[in-house]
Amino acid sequence: MTDDTCLSRFTRQAEQRGAAPAVCEGERTVSFAELDERAARVAGTLIAGGVRPGELVGLLLPSSAGFLAGLLGTWRAGAAFVPLDPGQPDARLGRILADTGARVVVTDHELAAGRAELLAGRRTVDVAGTGEYREHRKPSPGDLAYVLCTSGSTGRPKGVMVPHAAVTRYVDWLRAVLPVAAPVSSLCHTSTGFDFTYSGLLLSLSTGGCVVVAPPRSRLEDLGELIATAGVDLVRLTPSHVDVLAAAPPGTPPRGPRVFLVGGEQLLARHVRTLRALFPGTVVNNHYGPTEAVIGRSTFPAREPDSPDEAPVPIGILPA
Repeated sequence: MTDDTCLSRFTRQAEQRGAAPAVCEGERTVSFAELDERAARVAGTLIAGGVRPGELVGLLLPSSAGFLAGLLGTWRAGAAFVPLDPGQPDARLGRILADTGARVVVTDHELAAGRAELLAGRRTVDVAGTGEYREHRKPSPGDLAYVLCTSGSTGRPKGVMVPHAAVTRYVDWLRAVLPVAAPVSSLCHTSTGFDFTYSGLLLSLSTGGCVVVAPPRSRLEDLGELIATAGVDLVRLTPSHVDVLAAAPPGTPPRGPRVFLVGGEQLLARHVRTLRALFPGTVVNNHYGPTEAVIGRSTFPAREPDSPDEAPVPIGILPA
C-alpha cells in the first residue's frame, strides 16, 4: 500500500474497532474512536493555525492519552512531532526547540502556564483541540514522522530524523520476531523522550491493542506491582529496571506480560533469571539498537541461562 503508515493503520483500527480501548489511564479508558476524534481536533487546530506539511511540531506532554492524541494529530496535519518530556529541565528542552526550529508546541493549559519562559516566542496549541478536521493530509511513507533527540556522548541533544516508512518497517519487524499476536497491548511507563517508549506505543496503536499508561507520579519502586496488575502483552524495560524489580518485587500474585523487551543497557544472565523468577512463563527478549536505527535492530530470545550472573546475553543477529 502506497500510503501504509502507522497513522493509516491506526485509522483503520479506529474504523474497525472504534469501541475497543486504545488507552487506559487508571479508571479512565479512551476508545479508539475517541482517540481518533481527539487527534482530528488537534490536526484541525494545527492546520487552521498554519502548520505546513513536513513541519516539526513540539509535543510538551507526559506519557498519556493526550500525548497520543497530539502525536496522531500532528501526523494527521501532515507534520512530524518532536517529543519534549516535561520532566526534563528547560535548558535541555530549549536546546531541542532551538535545534529543531519547532515554532508550534502542542501542550495543555497547565504546562503552557508553568513553562512560559521556555515557550516564549512560540505558538502553543492546547491538546484538547478546537479545529475541524477535513481529511486532506495523509503523510506518505517517505515523509518525516518524528525527530527524537538523544544526548549522545556530549550531553547536547542530537536530533535523529525518522521517516514513516522506517517506523512501519520497525513495527512489522517486531510483529514478526515477537511471540505475540495482534492486537498487542503494552505498558507505557517511561519518558516520551526515550526511543524505546515507542516500541509498545506504535505496536499497540497499529494492531488495535490497548496502551496502559502508568500513573503520572508512579514511584520506580512500584514498577513490579504495576507490571503484575497491568495485564498487558508487552512490557519494555532496561536492565536497570530489572535491578529495581529484584530489590522491590511485586506483592500481588503476578499476571506478567507475554513478552519482556529489554534494552538500552547490557542485559546480563542475572537479569533474565530475575524476570523468570518473578514472572514465570514470560518470554525475555534482548533488544539492541541505537536511536539512529529506529529504536532497535536486533533481538535475541534469552533462554534459561546457566552462565554466571554477570555473563552478557547475546544481542542476536542483525537483519539484512
